[in-house]
Amino acid sequence: MLKLNWQKEQRVSAELQCDSAAQAILYGNEAFALQHAVVAALDVPPLCLRVQALNQQAIFLMSNEHAALDEKLYAVGVLLSKCLLILDPEKIQEAGNEILALMHNGMLTESFAALPTIDTYLLTALRQLAQVNLDVQLDPLTGMTLVMKLSELALLSDAQLLALLHEMHEDELVQDFMQQQATLWRNYLLWHAYHGVFPGTTSVAWETSFLALCQRVFGIKVLISMLLVEQCVLDEATIAQLFAAWERQPLPLLQQENALLIGLSLLK
Repeated sequence: MLKLNWQKEQRVSAELQCDSAAQAILYGNEAFALQHAVVAALDVPPLCLRVQALNQQAIFLMSNEHAALDEKLYAVGVLLSKCLLILDPEKIQEAGNEILALMHNGMLTESFAALPTIDTYLLTALRQLAQVNLDVQLDPLTGMTLVMKLSELALLSDAQLLALLHEMHEDELVQDFMQQQATLWRNYLLWHAYHGVFPGTTSVAWETSFLALCQRVFGIKVLISMLLVEQCVLDEATIAQLFAAWERQPLPLLQQENALLIGLSLLK
């Protein structure tokens, strides 16, 4: 359990790395409902208004029920790129409102569709994933399938990896999962937003925080997609275990420089 305290706000969140907590976090419709109470102000510094504004706008974009997962992250990336040099919290709020409007009228969808694909970073992320040894207890068939698919990643050529990524992206089971699990993906993003006050309390780390989140999303999507393509049955408990294990897994940044660009490239 993590507790964050500021002068006028407190956040308490369970650890997604815990299997049992993960299921409640990912599948609870009210998992991120705010609780309001009148209490005395704490004798601690307040949350920076600039950070608070950016965090809140990121939460609004992540909560958008009409946008797909990757488009939400794209919107957050656009928000960060606009706000890196903005100091005024009201201007940050205005930027967030503008992006939210673009999401509603479909213009952001068009912009995201036009985003170029950069195979280099996709391949690097897949090679990184091939080295993962997840600490997860799955049923024998699913566990064996996951081990075999991760081993396969290490053996495939670049062209074969890109073909596999395309195959998973186009697979009907994968597409259905992405569409039907809207609450799961929304809660996953929101957990990161609340738990770590995304994108962080110092602007120096904002771009790398975005890349780290995109790496996490990319990796768990690939893990789930590989199992779905192999016809593995994934119930809520199994999915929660996968997410928890993935959050326990150390994941070095692909690169420090151009972190925002690299993060965006993992969304295509």
